[in-house]
Amino acid sequence: MALIVGLFALLRYSEQFTALAAVATYLLAYTIVQEAAVSRVLTWRPLAYLGQRSYGAYLLHFLALRIGYMVFGNDSTTAGLLAACVCLVLTVPAAELLYRTIERPGTNYGRQLLSRTKFVAVP
Repeated sequence: MALIVGLFALLRYSEQFTALAAVATYLLAYTIVQEAAVSRVLTWRPLAYLGQRSYGAYLLHFLALRIGYMVFGNDSTTAGLLAACVCLVLTVPAAELLYRTIERPGTNYGRQLLSRTKFVAVP
C-alpha cells in the first residue's frame, strides 16, 4: 500500500525523479506479481473489512473531507491533517451504516432473484 501511495506521489514529480519513479514502478510490479505476499496482505482482516465497505467510503469521503475543511479551514498543514482525521472518523462509521442498510440487503435480494432464475443453455 505504501508503494502505491509513493508511486502516485512520484508521478506528480516524475520529471524530477524519473529514476526513482522507475524503481518504485518496478517494486510495485514485483509486489503485485508475488501472489503469496499479495494474498497475505489482502486477507488481513482490517483490509478485508475496509474492502467490503470501500464503495460507501468512496461515496462519502468527499463530503466528510469538506466538513473537515469547513471546521478547520484549509490554510495550513495542521488544518489539512485535522480535516483528514475528521474525514476518517466520519467516513468509516458512515460507510458501515451504508453497507448494513443498503449494500448488504441489496446483495442478498439480488442473490434471491438469481436463485429463482433458471438459466437455459443455448445450443
